[in-house]
Amino acid sequence: MILVIGAVLLSTVITPLLSRMPAGLEKGSVFVGTMATPDATGKLAERPVEVQRTMKADAVQGNSALITSSSAVYATPRSEGAQPIGGSAQKYAINRSDFTQEPAFDNVAVIDQHGGAVIGVPPNPSHDGQSYYDHYLGRAVPLTFAETGDVEGRSVVRYTYDASGALADEKTATTMKAALGKKFGTDGSVIPTQALTLMGVPASALDGLGATVPVTIVAHTVATMTADKQFGSFLVVDQKISMGAAIGDPDKPIFTIPMQVTDVHTSDASVASAAAELTDNAAKLAWIRLWIPLIVGLLGAIAVVVAIIRRRPPQVGAPTSGDDNAPASGELSLPTGSSATDEVSAR
Repeated sequence: MILVIGAVLLSTVITPLLSRMPAGLEKGSVFVGTMATPDATGKLAERPVEVQRTMKADAVQGNSALITSSSAVYATPRSEGAQPIGGSAQKYAINRSDFTQEPAFDNVAVIDQHGGAVIGVPPNPSHDGQSYYDHYLGRAVPLTFAETGDVEGRSVVRYTYDASGALADEKTATTMKAALGKKFGTDGSVIPTQALTLMGVPASALDGLGATVPVTIVAHTVATMTADKQFGSFLVVDQKISMGAAIGDPDKPIFTIPMQVTDVHTSDASVASAAAELTDNAAKLAWIRLWIPLIVGLLGAIAVVVAIIRRRPPQVGAPTSGDDNAPASGELSLPTGSSATDEVSAR
């Protein structure tokens, strides 16, 4: 009976625990693509880059985890000892089983992801109702289902999103405003109206404006997020992030000065490695979820049957010690028919 109960617990309790994000998670992936930034003439100049992204579990408490998502951008080809040309880091609190947002613990400050996914959607995700936290915009953006498919032998669900708004990444915004201010002789939060005229902005668009015009650093992201169907983690990510300085009203700018365009996707090597790891995990879970409980359950059932057989009571009429009428060895003990109760009991 203990084996049977153990099989049930293994399938219903232990398996879910093993399928959640490990406490010691520290995974890296590489993104490749291009980054365009202004050259000496102010025009965007494109160069190849490599982005090293790392996901690390800093602490766990039950089914909750505090994680740090960091990225470092390197110019390629990347020389030994090269320093990153950009990067960022964010800290989140997520559920270890379905990757949804969780309350923080240990008084650790985390980003409010507004219910959006950061490392993956729930396992076997629905096509509708999913969202992704875009840290550049500082909000959760809805994911639009695109299609299902197959990547490196893994069944996947593909989503897309297209969103824009004021840049919420303060570090990046500050850097861009500093560069803008250096160019126009301001602190970067405004641009002289005269400079806009020299840039070819029609005078009619500048009517009624003062000596300076406010500037807002904005971002526009177009992305495709491909999630593993079984586990929910993002297997392939393709992102194009365009940043610029919106002159005037950020919703209806007079003019937008391009500042940076980063167009990257998960490298083929990272995709293959992640898919292989997910396939290996799936095989292990299949053994734990199906075969091990089946074997343990079968052994348990056999043990129960053996125990029942061993505890079967002796037949009524069987010889007992000291019975003078007991048959000799080899003789059969037959019911005498003197009591119906005896026969029923024997049966």
